[in-house]
Amino acid sequence: MLRRLTVALVVICVLGNILVESLIQDEAEDDPHPFAIEEELREAEEEAEAEEGFSYLEDEEEKIMMGESMAEDEIIDLEKRQMEVEESESEDDETIEVERRKYKPDPLPEGGTDPSAVYAHETVVKARAMAHLLKFQNVVATCRFILFKDFKDFYEAKHHCENVEWPFTHNGIGIATILNEYENTDARHLLQAGFGLKILGGPYSRLNWAWIGLTKVLNNKGKLPKDQRGAKNYNREEWRWADGNIKPNDFHKWARKMPDQQCSKKFGECQTWVMINKRGTWDDTYASMKAPFLCNYCGKYIVVATPRSWYKAKALCESYGLEMAIVNSKEENEEIGWAANITFNYEPTHPERWNKMNWIWLGTEEVMDSNDEGTGEWKHWNGKKLEFDPDWDRKDQPDNWTKRRGEQSKVAFSRINKKWDDSFYWKKRPFACQCPKRGCNFTHQEQAGNYGKGK
Repeated sequence: MLRRLTVALVVICVLGNILVESLIQDEAEDDPHPFAIEEELREAEEEAEAEEGFSYLEDEEEKIMMGESMAEDEIIDLEKRQMEVEESESEDDETIEVERRKYKPDPLPEGGTDPSAVYAHETVVKARAMAHLLKFQNVVATCRFILFKDFKDFYEAKHHCENVEWPFTHNGIGIATILNEYENTDARHLLQAGFGLKILGGPYSRLNWAWIGLTKVLNNKGKLPKDQRGAKNYNREEWRWADGNIKPNDFHKWARKMPDQQCSKKFGECQTWVMINKRGTWDDTYASMKAPFLCNYCGKYIVVATPRSWYKAKALCESYGLEMAIVNSKEENEEIGWAANITFNYEPTHPERWNKMNWIWLGTEEVMDSNDEGTGEWKHWNGKKLEFDPDWDRKDQPDNWTKRRGEQSKVAFSRINKKWDDSFYWKKRPFACQCPKRGCNFTHQEQAGNYGKGK
C-alpha cells in the first residue's frame, strides 16, 4: 500500500512540473514584451524587497532601526543617559530633569487640519490609518510638515532642514514653525502617523518627541525660579522661531509646568529649545539631546513608499483623508519628483530600471472603450482630462502592452527621470497621495523657511 502511494505521488509531481512548464511557455508566447518573463520571475523577490525598502520600528518597542543614522546601541546609550540623569537629580539640583516628570498617557484624539487649507469643509487627516504604513518610513509628510526620523541634536536638525531646498523658492524649508492650533494638530498627527499612536517606552522617550524651531533668546541663562515657570509665566517676547524673522504669537501648547528652564552641569547648557510630542504638547529641553525633527512643508504631495496595487493605493489615499495624486503641469511633475526624493531620503534608485521601487503610482488612467480597450486618451481618477503633455519614458510609450488580466492603463511616475509609463493596475508600487489644497502658500514658505543659499 505504501509503495503504491509513493508511486502515485511521484506521478503527480511529474505531471505538475509538466503543467507548470507548459503554462510558462504559453505565457511567454502570449506576451511579446521583452521584460515579460524576467518580470514575472522577479515578482516574489521584489515582494520581499518591498518590505526592506525602509528601516522599521519593530512592534512599537523602544528601539528604532534607522540605517546608519542611529544604531540600537546608541538608543540604549541614550536611555542609560536619561536614567543617569534621573538618578543624579537627588544629588545635584542643577542637573537636567528628564524622567521624573510623569504623566498618565490619555487616549490620543484625532482632530482636523486647517479648514482654510482644504475645500469648504473641515477635513480630518486620519493618523491612525496612515500609521499602518507610514510608521515604516524614515521620512513622512503631512500637508504642512515633514518628519525626519533620524536622531539629531537641535543644531543638526536645524541645519538639515535649512539644506532641504524647496524647488520653487530655492530656499531651505527650515525647521518647523507652529503658529496656530491647526498647525499644531498637523504636527501631532504627523508624529502619530510616523511612529504610531501609542506612547513608546516612557513619556520622555525620544520616539514620542520631535524638534521644532522655537528657542529662547532672552532670559535664557541659569535655572528658572519656580515662580517664573509654567505656561502662565510664558513671555513670548523672550522667544523666537529659528530663522529669527518670525516672532511667536499668543499661541503655545506647553505641557504642565513647562517651560521650566532646568540647567545641566553635565551638558553645560539650560533647557531653552523646544520639542513637541504625540499629544501635541511642548517641552523645553537641551539642544544636545538627540531626537527626530520636523521641517516646514508647503507641498501638495505625500508619497507612501510601501508598494500597493493602483486601486488599493487610491483607496488608501482616501482613507487618509487625502486624494490620489494628480499631476497637471510641468511644475507639479517637478514637485512630485521632489516629494519622492524626500520620501526616499535621496536613496539611490534601484539598479534595475523596471524595479517597482523606481516607479510611483499617480491617479491618472487611460480612457477605455466599451470593449475595455485603451483609446489613447488619458484622464484622472476624478474624471477630469489630463491637461498637459507629459514626457513618456520611451518613444514607444504608452504602448498598451496587454496580458490576460488586462492591458497597461494606469500611470506610473519614474523616480529615475521624472517621466511616465503606462502600467498594469495590479502591479504593486509606491504611490502618491495629495492634499485637497496646500497647507500654506509660497509666501508663508519664504517667511517660515527662508534659510537656503538663494539662487
